[in-house]
Amino acid sequence: MAAAKQKGADAVARLDAMQKDLDALDAKVREAQHAVAAATNKIDLEHAQQLLAEANRKASAARQHEHDLQVAKDAAIRKAGFDATKCNGVLGCLDKH
Repeated sequence: MAAAKQKGADAVARLDAMQKDLDALDAKVREAQHAVAAATNKIDLEHAQQLLAEANRKASAARQHEHDLQVAKDAAIRKAGFDATKCNGVLGCLDKH
């Protein structure tokens, strides 16, 4: 049970780091969208579209990775089990698990 709890804690840490990566990738997507909108000729537009496509691909892959981490975290939490001995009354465990 302790190993499962540690896996859950590790997954939470990885999710936090992943959220920072997603925020950075979202900023790159916004920059690329702005570049597409600001393009004044065909070459600039094509380059900006390539940047946007790459930024969207990376953001999509990162979101999939985040989902996979969330699934792993949830599985670790379920595997850790539930210890009702730490509860204080009927509703005492609502905030502990």
